[in-house]
Amino acid sequence: MTKAPTLEAGTFVRIPLEDGSFGYGRVLSNTYVAFYDFRTMEPSSDLDVIGSKPVLFTQAVRLFGYDRWANIGKR
Repeated sequence: MTKAPTLEAGTFVRIPLEDGSFGYGRVLSNTYVAFYDFRTMEPSSDLDVIGSKPVLFTQAVRLFGYDRWANIGKR
């Protein structure tokens, strides 16, 4: 069995949502992700814009959506 890759603290992720839009988050630790109050209809990788948005909530995430969550950069 292959172990899923670890997302390091500071990694921004783009998450496809059920309605076809995209949500964005940033890994805070190997357990917690901050999810931004920001959604787009087209995928974005602009870390400056994403990081300037307020954090909507922080959530412990046990299993990242490795097959769905796109790593879009790290800061």
